[in-house]
Amino acid sequence: MILYADTSSLAKLYLLENGSAEVRNLILAAPQVTTSEVAYAETRVALARALRDSRLDQAGFQYARQKFEGEWPAFGAIKVGDGILREAGDLGDLYPIRGFDAIHLASAKQVRAISSDEVMFSTADRRLRDAAVAEGFAV
Repeated sequence: MILYADTSSLAKLYLLENGSAEVRNLILAAPQVTTSEVAYAETRVALARALRDSRLDQAGFQYARQKFEGEWPAFGAIKVGDGILREAGDLGDLYPIRGFDAIHLASAKQVRAISSDEVMFSTADRRLRDAAVAEGFAV
């Protein structure tokens, strides 16, 4: 089984949020975890926003950022190329999802297309979850 984690799931590894424990357990249990390369920037921005919003203090921010940087290479990020961008555009026509969410869904579809393993989709976003289910993913 491959777990595809969007940014809303990955951020829960580094920020104490509703569902953080569940996501952590899911990721720890998965033999392989992947995401889109856009999750790097999105997660870094989420950590910085948590610092600005006082959900993290400076020490917590530094720790979370360093932990994320150390773990990022293990996530097997999917490159965003022309095919994924076009697929994301098509998915945006079908579902009421944001642009980066469409990139995540298109990336997960690519993982599923090139792997013989089941791909499970992890997200905390309701609209993206509904779109992933419509595309045949277990979420």
